[in-house]
Amino acid sequence: MKIGYLTAGLLATAGAAQAGEVAHYSFASQELGRDYAYTIYTPDGYGERGLTYPQMYLLHGSFGNENNWVVKGGAKATLDRLIDEGRIPPAVVIMPGAESWWVDGYNENAETAFFEDLIPHIESNWDVIPEREGRAVGGLSAGGYGTV
Repeated sequence: MKIGYLTAGLLATAGAAQAGEVAHYSFASQELGRDYAYTIYTPDGYGERGLTYPQMYLLHGSFGNENNWVVKGGAKATLDRLIDEGRIPPAVVIMPGAESWWVDGYNENAETAFFEDLIPHIESNWDVIPEREGRAVGGLSAGGYGTV
């Protein structure tokens, strides 16, 4: 009977998708004069093989924050599925917080902080491809505005 349970357990996990991890961080932003918060998704196996990954930035909409893509948008499950299906490569996905429309002048210098503080911070602290060709940016609503 023990062999039956062991076999059933192995079969149940044999086709299981690998899961990435989500964590929350912040760092001191010189441009903002305060901590710059972000949520980050790392793919399954991150840090185990000495690889560098593409970096994808997802910008939230107006009145949103760094948690919206995960809490309201289901980003973790979506990214896990897309990677598991081979539709996107394993990537490090950064979801920053801002108090503006991702441009300088409305509440804060969000655009300058993104380029001068956030990207260098990510590229210095995470295993990502540190070139422009290794980055992608997307956004929702005001976040979409910030991508252009």
